[in-house]
Amino acid sequence: MARVKTHRGLIEQDCLERIRQAITKTVNQTSASVIRISTDLPLLDPLSVMNQAAVGEALYWSRRGEQRETVGLGILHEIQGTGPVEASKLFDQMTTLLKDADPTIRFYGGFNFLVGVPAMRPSLWQGLPQYRFVLPRFEIVRTVEGCRLHVNLIREESSAERERTLEQLALLRWPDEMNTDDLPSLQERIDRPDYEQWRAMIEKVLHEIKVNKVQKVVLAREAEMRFNGPLAMNVLLGRLRAISKDCFGFGLQFRSGEAWIGATPERIFYRNGRSLQVEAVAGTRPRGSDSRQDEQFASSLLVDGKERREHELVADHIRTVLRRFCGSVVNDNPSGGPGPVVIKQARVQHLSSRFSGELNEGVSDGELLCALHPTPAVGGTPRDEAVAMIQALEPFDRGWYAGPIGTVGSRAAEFAVAIRSGLLCGSRLRLYSGAGIVEGSVPESEWDEIENKLSSFKSALGEL
Repeated sequence: MARVKTHRGLIEQDCLERIRQAITKTVNQTSASVIRISTDLPLLDPLSVMNQAAVGEALYWSRRGEQRETVGLGILHEIQGTGPVEASKLFDQMTTLLKDADPTIRFYGGFNFLVGVPAMRPSLWQGLPQYRFVLPRFEIVRTVEGCRLHVNLIREESSAERERTLEQLALLRWPDEMNTDDLPSLQERIDRPDYEQWRAMIEKVLHEIKVNKVQKVVLAREAEMRFNGPLAMNVLLGRLRAISKDCFGFGLQFRSGEAWIGATPERIFYRNGRSLQVEAVAGTRPRGSDSRQDEQFASSLLVDGKERREHELVADHIRTVLRRFCGSVVNDNPSGGPGPVVIKQARVQHLSSRFSGELNEGVSDGELLCALHPTPAVGGTPRDEAVAMIQALEPFDRGWYAGPIGTVGSRAAEFAVAIRSGLLCGSRLRLYSGAGIVEGSVPESEWDEIENKLSSFKSALGEL
């Protein structure tokens, strides 16, 4: 199909007619439940197309280490709920709908921290879904080759429904660029817990470690930022994108003015067919002010006993899970060595270990996800005891913080951990990040570590 032409920011009628004809032809030639019509777009910033009333809700996804980003507009199909869910059945619903469809078609979404377990206390998360996956009506994808428009449809839709899709498409505007300077002023920051509460929380965890009830507990903090006006989801994502290039970027709109956004370095798993890749990320240092200091921090991270213990707890958990589901497990570090390597983000650097394997037949994505998550990198170990302490000590409900977020297709699935993230509610943004508490942890150092992890968001907001 020829490239879409626009006039005054709108798609021209002859382009809409070509799309209409392509839909009719594809419907007659395929038995797949979901069909996709694709065409080239003029080069544009996908984020500039968000926030349009013509199609309603929007989402954003960019893969780490890949120059590819997707904006989804409108809802073709969604699966969501506010109560407990059996993950395997949820994944079956998605893959069944996508059977025989174009393998690039994806559901985008995720779960709250405990994968569908409702909040234990009243909180701002009440009324929001515990899990949600969306198959967008429209997708705008930008890669190094250019921009593409994908129109997704259910094959059994009526001709009237297809016409409504084209009407929506005709109303979309396609700006050439986006202004990321328009941000309201920060008025107030509220930390939960405050420092004294934080110190008391860590002392309780260290006592439980001393008496051998737990080995590690990941405690999180919430920093609420209050502004003098509403924040735009696409503006925040654009600012985060500019300073978080080695991360998964995500944005999932729940309803008008409310969205879950972030930039996370940590993958849970990537499955392509039966091939599986999993990562352990734990252990942190800040970036240096120059290359020499940066390497000094990296070297100290590699030899620090406390950081290595924290990292190995995560790596051991992943190895144990993969041995249940794979015939063999291979250490897949870029260095080729057995030990962790240092990965560098804009403001922090971490210890990372990568593993790969071939999944046994019959292992579902839901089964794998629930076995891996929450890893000791975001929960602790032993898992049940650590999670119980998190729920008892943290003065807020985590909601979607540190939950799985990602994509599900007919042949592949990928999930990251929704850390370095925030809940956008109009003029308020609640940011979340955590630190692993192990033997030797110091409250002041763990407080500072979280500030370093939040620094990309803070910089995007203009606080630094």
